[in-house]
Amino acid sequence: MTERNNCSPTIQNRNIFACVKKWLIIFTLLPALALAQETDHFAKKNTLLKKLVPNTRSTEFGIFGGVSYYNGDVNPASQFNPELTNWAVGVILRRNLNSRWALRLNGMYGNLKGNDLTSSSVSQQQRGISFTSVLYEISGQAEFNFFPYCVANDEIYFSPYLFIGLGGFRFNTTNGSGQEVASLKAEDVDYAKTAVMLPFGVGIKAKLSSRFLIGAEWGFRKTWTDYIDDVSTTYASTGRQRGNSKTNDYYNLAGITLTARLGPKLSSCWKQ
Repeated sequence: MTERNNCSPTIQNRNIFACVKKWLIIFTLLPALALAQETDHFAKKNTLLKKLVPNTRSTEFGIFGGVSYYNGDVNPASQFNPELTNWAVGVILRRNLNSRWALRLNGMYGNLKGNDLTSSSVSQQQRGISFTSVLYEISGQAEFNFFPYCVANDEIYFSPYLFIGLGGFRFNTTNGSGQEVASLKAEDVDYAKTAVMLPFGVGIKAKLSSRFLIGAEWGFRKTWTDYIDDVSTTYASTGRQRGNSKTNDYYNLAGITLTARLGPKLSSCWKQ
């Protein structure tokens, strides 16, 4: 007796189509499943980055070492010009309010200088002004960490940050001959050697251990004086233009910070 074959070409085609359809569904779902896992992974990371680390209220004390330079009438825009950059040092007291925000007190010492002969401008070279100024600064600043951060954080070891604040500084400017320029009254103006300034900038900090942190930052100081360089308006003797009185001077500090957490050793920021 001949056995009937149910696998007609039509039935076989249907089976093949069903099989192909099944695998197409599987191969379509696999990337979706993988994407879901990746999304879950990044969601967890994102949650970690967003939440506040609980045990982060602490105090740090440390030092700053780097460079200082000035921008104004004698150096309008040049940044980190080796001929116009000097060493700067300072001390830092930081109070961490939580893993995002910190308050900071700075005391800085540096030197500023400018020289028209380093400029590519012919008019500046002809003017020929040069100066050196000793700088003392004190300021209060607020820092915002992009990542939840703590010196004993077991999860995140570094964070970029922004800072802004308010402070004051004192300068004492001399010319190339060592004379105090304020007393020469080239513009017949009496001006104060202390002024208010607004510090702001960016940085990045990282933990070296459960107590020590290292950081690097670049900060700008917008000042409310145009006489760090003793140049602002016109020569008193001739009335000829000497500077630009519409813009005040800036000075800038960039360098490395090294701070230590004060108080008992903290094993983990996540433990209450």
